Amino acid sequence: RNAASRLRVEQVKEQIHEQAALSFDYVSLLAIASILAGIGLITNSSVVIVASMLVSPIMGPVMGMTFGTRVVDSELTCFSFRNELISLAVSILIGVLIGIGSSWSQGASDWPTDEMANRGDSY
Repeated sequence: RNAASRLRVEQVKEQIHEQAALSFDYVSLLAIASILAGIGLITNSSVVIVASMLVSPIMGPVMGMTFGTRVVDSELTCFSFRNELISLAVSILIGVLIGIGSSWSQGASDWPTDEMANRGDSY
């Protein structure tokens, strides 16, 4: 390898590390995406669910794990894996809170909605 390619790899690692970091922006986007997903499931709206996927920042840690594995950077891989687990826990917590908070609404009698049922089906 030459110096230019090593420099490019280091620049990509730095960018991916920034995308995988649990910054205020990351956690805010994660919370917004989780709330959108919950609203989409409650209102039976696949459009809102897809919008939550577009807003979600969790691709940063996925890219970090993938790239870290490929370039054999265990620190980046572990950092990204830890942040992915934290993201998953935060998303589940927000989902539980949305479910509990909306379970007393009038629409809760129609649960599970088609979107909820489709997300739980195994193919």
